[in-house]
Amino acid sequence: MDPAATGDAPSAQRAEGLAALGLMAFRQGDFDRADAALGMAHDTWLQLGNRVGLARALMLQGVAAEYRGDET
Repeated sequence: MDPAATGDAPSAQRAEGLAALGLMAFRQGDFDRADAALGMAHDTWLQLGNRVGLARALMLQGVAAEYRGDET
């Protein structure tokens, strides 16, 4: 079955929603949840080949890591 027909295909709307979820979690101080949502947005943007979305997700993941105190 075609992944697009079942809703399993990556979509820009899904990636945008995940990025928004990550940003909301970040603003609430839940950096682990922000990183998880932004990681899924990152993966989706990567699959879609959207470099702008990918860069935004990576930037926000880096900021969340910094606030969390992650030095790696």
